[in-house]
Amino acid sequence: KKGMNLARRAFFPIALVLRSVPAWEARALPAQVRSYQRSQGGMATFSTNDATTTAEERAEAAAIRTNVVDGAAAARAAAAAAEAGGGDAAEFPAAKIDAGVFKYVLIEASDPASGSVVHLVRGDLRAAYHKDAARATTEALAAAGWPYKVLGGGRINHDEDAKSILVYGFSYGFPWQGDPQHGIATQVLKKAYPGYDSIEWTNEGY
Repeated sequence: KKGMNLARRAFFPIALVLRSVPAWEARALPAQVRSYQRSQGGMATFSTNDATTTAEERAEAAAIRTNVVDGAAAARAAAAAAEAGGGDAAEFPAAKIDAGVFKYVLIEASDPASGSVVHLVRGDLRAAYHKDAARATTEALAAAGWPYKVLGGGRINHDEDAKSILVYGFSYGFPWQGDPQHGIATQVLKKAYPGYDSIEWTNEGY
């Protein structure tokens, strides 16, 4: 009996960080999720893949979430970046992700030279938190004088062998303001990976 209680206490925190979707609900999910759901006996389970969040992480994410730059400051930063040999649109590819399952962020940025708005998808297998997936790009955007906002985040399951990508979940550090915009991230990825067989998204999971 004592052993059973210890096992329950050990399992409880694990259960808290898993999100399971019942079979009836999973019918609305993409085929990639439904296939996994069938392999799990009627439950589609999404792993947290490390830590969830801390107060410190949320504060750091809030500090880098937006970069508001006035016109004059943006022009100065863009000129300085150009002199240093950087800061143009080519420096910021639309998609930059790893293979595997990892945290990702969707960033909206404005090119001060052309005024055009671009969406950037960044996913890093090494990122313990979503801020870690965003930081390198947000720092580079700020240095180049590009206004930006991290719209939100989630996770990506990128299978290079199967040529498939699934975008899903949410971010504690960069919560979506309104409905999740995985659809935008998916469109960016479809352009970046035109030869893939499946690039889909769902709001389910974490």
